[in-house]
Amino acid sequence: MTSPSADTPLCDLVVPVYNSLSYVRECLCSILAYTRTGSYRLIIIDDASDAHTRCYLDDFAVQHPHITLHHNPNNQGFVRACNFGITLGDAPFVALVNSDVVVTPSWLDRLLTCANNDPRIATVNPLTNHAAQINLPLAPGANFFRHG
Repeated sequence: MTSPSADTPLCDLVVPVYNSLSYVRECLCSILAYTRTGSYRLIIIDDASDAHTRCYLDDFAVQHPHITLHHNPNNQGFVRACNFGITLGDAPFVALVNSDVVVTPSWLDRLLTCANNDPRIATVNPLTNHAAQINLPLAPGANFFRHG
């Protein structure tokens, strides 16, 4: 696996945010809890969210110095927010993380291991319980923390 340099994280995590503060909190807390420190830089693009979400993101960024936070003055839309976030990073890998995602233990290490496994691999996707063509339906009461 590629090692990060002294000042460049292995992966830039780009999280575009537009409101939905309860989801954003869960997403960001799961990233902090389940992503190995030093393996990433978190880039949050606030796409002109409401005052409550903006205030939360400002406080969150102050508490976590490895986070880059950018506020768009006007809503640019999901794709432009993602593309702009990508330009702010310089890591060899980029992960786009929707702000309603809750990650699980070692999620990023597993994705990077897969991506680094073969030079012909251009993109990898995690499992999800709701997305076109890459979903893993879960039985009632099941969750991704039980799946490896």
